[in-house]
Amino acid sequence: MFTPEQYREKAAAYSELAKQANAPNEVREFQKHEQSFTMLADNEQWLADNHDNLAINLDKLVPLPEPQ
Repeated sequence: MFTPEQYREKAAAYSELAKQANAPNEVREFQKHEQSFTMLADNEQWLADNHDNLAINLDKLVPLPEPQ
């Protein structure tokens, strides 16, 4: 799995490729990749920021009753 920074680096690389592209379809394709990697970076950052609030940690957030 990548870190948000790694995803942002990939997004920046595709942004540069879009600037250097010669054909409009190449520009669109590179921009699409840039947007995808930016979204992945944002999602990965959200997961990192909210890890403690995820359902996998629910037992830490809400005390569960002891089984009888």
